[in-house]
Amino acid sequence: MNGWAISVRRVFPWLAMAMSAILLAACVTDKPTAETAAGDPANLIPGALPPPPYSKPFDPGTFKVGNAYQVEGLWYYPKVDLAYEESGIASWYGPNFHGKKTANGEIFDMNLIGAAHKTLPLPSVVRVTNLENGRSLIVRINDRGPFVRGRIIDMSKRAAELLGMTSKGTAMVHVRLLPEESRRAALDAGASGKDLMAFGAPPPKASPSVPVSVEVLAPVEGIAVAMPAPETAKFPQPAPQPQAIATQAAAAGNQPPSAPPPYGAMTAVAVKGPGPVIHSAPAPAPAPAPVAAPAPARAEPIDVAALPTREEVEVQPVKNRPTIFIQAGAFREYVNANRLRARLTSLGHPVNVSQVYVTNQPFFRVRLGPLLTVEDADIALERVVALGYPEALIVVD
Repeated sequence: MNGWAISVRRVFPWLAMAMSAILLAACVTDKPTAETAAGDPANLIPGALPPPPYSKPFDPGTFKVGNAYQVEGLWYYPKVDLAYEESGIASWYGPNFHGKKTANGEIFDMNLIGAAHKTLPLPSVVRVTNLENGRSLIVRINDRGPFVRGRIIDMSKRAAELLGMTSKGTAMVHVRLLPEESRRAALDAGASGKDLMAFGAPPPKASPSVPVSVEVLAPVEGIAVAMPAPETAKFPQPAPQPQAIATQAAAAGNQPPSAPPPYGAMTAVAVKGPGPVIHSAPAPAPAPAPVAAPAPARAEPIDVAALPTREEVEVQPVKNRPTIFIQAGAFREYVNANRLRARLTSLGHPVNVSQVYVTNQPFFRVRLGPLLTVEDADIALERVVALGYPEALIVVD
């Protein structure tokens, strides 16, 4: 018993010192560190700087065209199509796919500008124009879809907001491929060989400009110099004959409208504060006095890497509301087209057959409509498909 008490008395001083060291260490490490300050600004150390805002680097993804594939009984055939241009119905997608991988290996962010397409190469760059309100946006495609009948493109949530289509969920749009931007996007994503050759040769670079100076040289001794001819008497010139300024059509009130401005001829409108940059069509102005036309300026190339955050919207006037049809088929023989027309009349909508030319070959196209809304078009499309025409699609004119 006495031995045990002696041992305790010997150990106790060392135990007390150890406890004091532990308490002292706890007091030191209880102060917030720079890492703690990043998570909780209330614990910010005096003089410590908060970390910079988090930003994900641009991911160009992996270039992909892909083989033919089938979804819900329909076959799709991806390919490089530099002349691609189509009007139809757009939809948008967001929360259910946010943070997941796209078809070419990128991470989908619904708050960035992007889109999905069923057949264009990944990535591709297109201009999407909302035909209902005139808003137009350049978009980088990096995913496959939408796999819903009657839809030609799926916009990210942010792209849909900029195009003004989130409230309705859909919009009638026109989609046009931008070849040079798509080529550079494919190059960034690793396209090479025959894949890159499908986009064609890059545009030639502008020739370098060299300043030229002009000097007046002194006449060479012994060589005659031509002198300017003496001024001749000036006679009054006859006044120009007045020209007719009113034609028969103008007098009758049938004067044709002036030619529309070229596509993309917009005037930038500065917007203060954060938000997308809006471009609007210029207001009519009086005709200026004739002057020598300056050389056209070379358009600056679009930075493909900046497209996911490039919120530049062009707004063009909407002249006529687009119309919606169901195209049930196209046939080389009129008799086959007329047979389908007769069968579709049971659906209660107008059906017409028209002749069109595709690569100089005549076809007879069968269309049902016009239809008033996208909802009417969806219902009509389902009924046409149910009659045995799964290739039917919604078209916008």
